[in-house]
Amino acid sequence: MDLRLRRLVRTPTSEQYALHDAHTKGEDDSGTCVGKLDVHYTEEGTYGTLLLWQAPASSLAADEVDGLIAELVAGFAEPMGVAGEYVIEHFAPPVDSYKVYSNIEE
Repeated sequence: MDLRLRRLVRTPTSEQYALHDAHTKGEDDSGTCVGKLDVHYTEEGTYGTLLLWQAPASSLAADEVDGLIAELVAGFAEPMGVAGEYVIEHFAPPVDSYKVYSNIEE
């Protein structure tokens, strides 16, 4: 999996990203969306939730997920100037059970 990140939201202490696999074709050539990452920065480190949709996650071994998380966090921790310690929760739900609720008009 060759992840590309597309930032959806940024605040002074958190970010939200859509995760795309560059090895697959998506609607806009950015790669198929394979999940989402929410990260929150504190003085102690980085905390977050990684959602990898069940289908792409099932093709990864546990050590590949570990390496993916470490690589993602390394890309955030140093630029944000936070400690290298992190806690990331990983879930792999089926994408068809994922719903977004919003009152924002497109």
